[in-house]
Amino acid sequence: MEDNIPTEETTAPVTTEETTANQVVEDPIPTEETLPDGTKILYEVDKNKITRERRFYPSGKLKSISEYSQGIKTGHEAIFDEETSRIIQTQSYCNNILHGFQCVFDQEGKLISKTLYQNGSIN
Repeated sequence: MEDNIPTEETTAPVTTEETTANQVVEDPIPTEETLPDGTKILYEVDKNKITRERRFYPSGKLKSISEYSQGIKTGHEAIFDEETSRIIQTQSYCNNILHGFQCVFDQEGKLISKTLYQNGSIN
């Protein structure tokens, strides 16, 4: 899943145009995209930085919600089961790196595992 998550580098504008006053205007971040596997991604953007990302299964059901700060995945992420719409995994990120607890749940919502990460490594 992380391979397709935009980072600050990939969300930064890639093209610019000059205005008559020789000021550079940045292209805005897209607010949605569809991946080749049919996953649809909606971005909430503030001041040209991603603040939240919502992914949807090809069926249209919610797949995940991720928090961002200044365009970088920082905060909580919840992943949902396509059939039951229950949370099946939660985790925390700091600067695009797993940092904090990752909890995995079964389809009934019972905790299966709880793992502590520090800077991307299991602690």
